[in-house]
Amino acid sequence: MAFATLAEYNAYTQKFDDDVLAAIYLGSAEDVIKAYLGYNPESLSYDERLDGSGARRQRLASKPIIALTSVEFDGVSQDVADFYLKNEWLTYSDTSKTFPRGDENIHVTYTAGYAVLPEVIKLTCLRIAALMSTEAEGNIGITSKSFGDSGTRTFIQTTKYDRYLAVLNDFRITRL
Repeated sequence: MAFATLAEYNAYTQKFDDDVLAAIYLGSAEDVIKAYLGYNPESLSYDERLDGSGARRQRLASKPIIALTSVEFDGVSQDVADFYLKNEWLTYSDTSKTFPRGDENIHVTYTAGYAVLPEVIKLTCLRIAALMSTEAEGNIGITSKSFGDSGTRTFIQTTKYDRYLAVLNDFRITRL
């Protein structure tokens, strides 16, 4: 599943770029968003090995966690009912228990992400892809450009996407 379709990109930009180029812009914008979030927000299955922390909770690689399939400590299956999920955290329900310490001693399989991406992620993808498109037209570093009778357009550091990504802060995983 793509964050945004070619039809949505063309409707957003009103430019109707070549489909190959538009797909590159959209794919690149997705990569920028995934790097910023720290995970892929699409619904995916994960098979993850973790270093046991000795704490009551462990951070997983994605969020939101939709379903926990299995948990093993050193190859021994655990009852998934002993844990609860919140955002990217797998936490013991029993406050007296902790994850065993060790290197890659915890094996977790789960499903995480959004079956339907939040619209703000789609819009951010379209915005960044559109900015990439303007760069291809030779507008890199230009602060403004006149379009005759139709007015002037101002460009603000088209290669720096922080301003557009900031709306995704609530979706982000920040690594410890």
